[in-house]
Amino acid sequence: MLITKDGTHVDYTIINVSDSFTYYKNENLILTADLETIFSGEGVSVVRLNHVYQYSEDTGETLLSDAMHLYSVGDTREVEWQLNQNYSLSAMDIDSKDTPRKVWLRLNKDGNTLEDKFVYSGDSAIFYDSGTKILDLNVGAIFDGKEADLVFISDVYQYSETKKKDILIEIKSHLFIFGSATGNDWQLYENYTLSFMDVDIKESPNQVWLRMKKNGVPVDDNVVAQSGEYRYYNNSVLLFEGYIKSAFGGRYLDMLTLTNASQYSEVASTPLITDATYSFYPGNVEIVMDSNEKLSLDENYTIVPVDVQVSWYPDSRYYNTDESLWLRLYKDDIMVDEVILLEGQDYSHYSGSIKIISTKLDVIFMGMTTEIIKFEDFYQYSEVDGSLLKYYDRLFLRLGRYSPPSAPAITSFEPTTLISDYLGATRKFTIFMDQSVNVNWYINGTEIQFNESVSNAEYTNTSASAGTWIISAIANNANGIATQNWTWTVMAENESSSEFISIGSASAPTNSTITVPISVANVTDISGIYLELLYNSSVAILSSASTNESFSGSGINLNVDNVDGITSIVLTNSNLISTSAETPVIDITFIIIGGFGSSTSLDLQNVEFSDAEFNPYTPAVVVDGQITVGIKGDFNGNGMVDIGDVAMVAFMVAGNVPEDLNADFNGNGRVDIGDAAKIAAYLEGIVSEL
Repeated sequence: MLITKDGTHVDYTIINVSDSFTYYKNENLILTADLETIFSGEGVSVVRLNHVYQYSEDTGETLLSDAMHLYSVGDTREVEWQLNQNYSLSAMDIDSKDTPRKVWLRLNKDGNTLEDKFVYSGDSAIFYDSGTKILDLNVGAIFDGKEADLVFISDVYQYSETKKKDILIEIKSHLFIFGSATGNDWQLYENYTLSFMDVDIKESPNQVWLRMKKNGVPVDDNVVAQSGEYRYYNNSVLLFEGYIKSAFGGRYLDMLTLTNASQYSEVASTPLITDATYSFYPGNVEIVMDSNEKLSLDENYTIVPVDVQVSWYPDSRYYNTDESLWLRLYKDDIMVDEVILLEGQDYSHYSGSIKIISTKLDVIFMGMTTEIIKFEDFYQYSEVDGSLLKYYDRLFLRLGRYSPPSAPAITSFEPTTLISDYLGATRKFTIFMDQSVNVNWYINGTEIQFNESVSNAEYTNTSASAGTWIISAIANNANGIATQNWTWTVMAENESSSEFISIGSASAPTNSTITVPISVANVTDISGIYLELLYNSSVAILSSASTNESFSGSGINLNVDNVDGITSIVLTNSNLISTSAETPVIDITFIIIGGFGSSTSLDLQNVEFSDAEFNPYTPAVVVDGQITVGIKGDFNGNGMVDIGDVAMVAFMVAGNVPEDLNADFNGNGRVDIGDAAKIAAYLEGIVSEL
């Protein structure tokens, strides 16, 4: 804690939770406070002071009395649960470094914070609004996965703020999910699917997140420890059970093996699967495994290290605890054994009653540039007569480093400049990729062509219509997405050098805002623009209009009529506007209120320019635009939220494409990792709305 006065440091101290902090000046008490909470989250760190008192250094009078203050550094990962009467409960982040783990919960009303609590796993919490009990709950398991984090809330009661005896929610459970996990599926009978979603290697033993789905819809989420049992019941009837034999979270690969797995019919309770063993393997096991050094033995046996588990720690490269090795033994290229070995553990393999392999995993070494596993006293015996075939007192195998394939990149594209053509012209658009992709082509958000498994793709338009067209090529594969957009202006014959005004076209979801430009081209020394903009006000209403920064000296006046859908705009510029290229002069912002699939034309009517002598005249070319109402989260305009949209938001977060505030799903005024996580969770069905 650091105290400053007029910007100058006057005192500091290091204190622990439950300690008190006091500051004296000239033996007079100035400040006292209790350190109530230290919370070290995945995205945000928080310190809460309680019982804060400040006294005047001049008179000794009380300036602060029993105050509370919350310090926070970093970004929260807020996940909100909407309750009744405009209340909501948010999980802000988890702290898995404390024991037991804890979660930061926040009660909100009409979007305003009422109360923050930091609750340990296994504890209960009560939230109040102005002394009235609103919420009562228990915090269950807190899961810190490699891809997603979970907080289980149970026994939730919500009470009416007006009628204290009315219970609005009773004995309800809720799952907060931070981030998203794809999951690895085991298709069961009767349209059930068991998914291995993620693994938590920071707990000992490892914990796994299992999800049961029926017809693709999640019906159960549970966290189970290695050596524990998972059971799924429907209306108290047991439908599935299995024992967690192995749970592994490696550098690159995660794996789960279930044994004694049984499924029972939900119709007759008869066995459908009995005492089965099933392993959940990721799709890139062979690729990662092939990067590691193998040991070829006699009689066509091969020892293959698959991956090693080491716990990630934020302040260093690895936090070495419970390190383990995923090891396979092959015979004639067929896997005959698979084990997870802890550092220091012995390993043996038998063929019938004959011991074939005997050794000890001595060390897993994770260096800055080299990663090695070391076996001690490695013996191989013949499977024919048990005789000794090989012996190593020390055996080292080097582990490779796997680099996942990079996202596709557009290496070049044609044309490379702004494009203008005459009516009816033929124009070809081409992209060149660094890997094989599928390519979707769009004009103003409408799909027009699809190319499958290509490294370059082209689209040719042979019947150009007058207007401004956005041509989009969206290339994607399992590694990611890349996008190229062209703005294509098509004018009537011999109008390419004529004075020109246009309004853009766009697609946006309902309840969003969108800005479209009004642009001019081939103008010289114009002092003003007058126009009337017509639109369907049941689809979009005009929110604002402003001058674009392309030209200094502009001023604007407008008369908005959102009842009849007509706005008159007058723009003046004391510096005079001159440009040959198509350049924005006015930015128009609309609020989208229409339903999905509706649209409105944006008609520019009664357009007049004024020259340097303030004489009005009509420009030669006027190009209208259009707004189409799409689905929230549909940034590639194909009428659905898909992996392309998830990738597009991720690109916004990374700064690879311009930010679109329609992707601000958490409402914090920017597009950040929380928005990327939310659209991914929406695609996976983890959340029901964006």
